[in-house]
Amino acid sequence: MSVSPDKELVTKEFTLAGHSAGVECLAISPDGRTLVSGDDAASIIVWNLTTGEQIQSINCPFNGAEKFEFVSVTSGAHNGPIEDLSFDAIHCRLASVGGGHPQVWKISNAGILSPMVENVPLSTSTARSVSFAEGGCSILVGYLESGEISCFAIEPWGLKWTKTIDSRIGCLDLCKFEDTNIFVSNLVDGVDLYRLPDVEKIKTFPHTIKSNFPLQVTSSRRGSWLVSGGDSGFARLFDRRSGQFVQSLSHGNGSSLIQSVSSLDRDDGCVIVTGSSDSSSPEIIVWKERKRAESPLPDGDIVSLSSEKVKTRSFSLCEVVVLVVVSLQLFVFFALLVLCFIFVEYKHTSRIEDIFRIMNAFVN
Repeated sequence: MSVSPDKELVTKEFTLAGHSAGVECLAISPDGRTLVSGDDAASIIVWNLTTGEQIQSINCPFNGAEKFEFVSVTSGAHNGPIEDLSFDAIHCRLASVGGGHPQVWKISNAGILSPMVENVPLSTSTARSVSFAEGGCSILVGYLESGEISCFAIEPWGLKWTKTIDSRIGCLDLCKFEDTNIFVSNLVDGVDLYRLPDVEKIKTFPHTIKSNFPLQVTSSRRGSWLVSGGDSGFARLFDRRSGQFVQSLSHGNGSSLIQSVSSLDRDDGCVIVTGSSDSSSPEIIVWKERKRAESPLPDGDIVSLSSEKVKTRSFSLCEVVVLVVVSLQLFVFFALLVLCFIFVEYKHTSRIEDIFRIMNAFVN
């Protein structure tokens, strides 16, 4: 979808180059100042999101990190690859899924992870995604092959409910601003929106899928936008309320896989980050919400005001001086006119009382 530049909702701010292999994960700090990215070569890069500069690069090859400050090792976390992580800042907890089951960790002030679940529920399906829900009191787990979505209470631990949708789950993301809505990348024809707790499908955001790779999805701009990865050289931006595809975020060539997306709302607008999984061009692009002149309507909607309709008038110093000079000229002219009138009348009378009478009559 081609959008004219003046109608673009987001514009490219930075292109970050530094990875030697495909980018697989992205995370933005809560204050919006820092970005962390990871690639297939076991490298992590920390970026300054304000300037686009690289802050630090950490290499973690298979035989261990080259340099480190501290290491927290927890054995037996998962019997398989870690598929997804989610962080709860309210309770300082980390949720992970891998090896067919979830786990929740308590994070100490020293950064030590302590498992909170002793008897974890195992599944024959791949536990693909995890998100904290209900203010951090529960977690949602999405299973790839079975299409199951399970909700677990954390304290005390227990299964609250399990629902099955009619597609596989490539990625599951809980809407940051409406925690009754979840987005699911269905690996078939796009992204589906479900309402909790009934897990009722209420909308579909369709897009063509050429290769069957799990694509990340995320909500942004106070829940009004949906961002999805893509396998055709661009990520996709949807209007969440209408379901309309509103902008393509071009990234790489026409066949580049954009598997990782992340977003955050900052005081200066929404920031979206997309990462290329292609080893030939593993770049990261930072997109920023385009600023417009906006005015809030009574119903809470936003309307853009054009410069032709909204005009402001400012006076320069030169204009002020001209106004003062013209005003003085008018005052002098008026005073001379009064004196001339008095002089003409004075020629016809010599009494001072008559002069005052003439002046009062002129003023009144």
